[in-house]
Amino acid sequence: MLLQVVLRDSRQIIWGKTVSPGEQFFLIHRNSIYDSLVWEAFLIDNKGVIWLKRIKTSSPAVLEYYGLEDFSSDWIGLSRKVDRIPMLITRGGEVCLEIGNKKVFLSALLPDGSFIEIRTLTLN
Repeated sequence: MLLQVVLRDSRQIIWGKTVSPGEQFFLIHRNSIYDSLVWEAFLIDNKGVIWLKRIKTSSPAVLEYYGLEDFSSDWIGLSRKVDRIPMLITRGGEVCLEIGNKKVFLSALLPDGSFIEIRTLTLN
């Protein structure tokens, strides 16, 4: 199974890594609406489905964006299935994908305005 970062329009693969079921990865980015840092923890299940499992932010408005009412500066548990993670790389927007001991600074790899998606690809 592969975890990939793909340019949405051209389908060009920007980055990829072999992953195993149960592997966790993090996406650290600045929410463009509320200009607040967000840490998201994802888990890849045995079918290659990506699950948003936890979120952390210092912004109550960002938590409301996720449909959460209780503010906490610690990790908040979730269980939301996401087929793909779409993201727009914007000027000044910090975007980092962290998996294992590897950090990929997507905002440094891609020009402003790049529309990407993070997805899994199951190999047979």
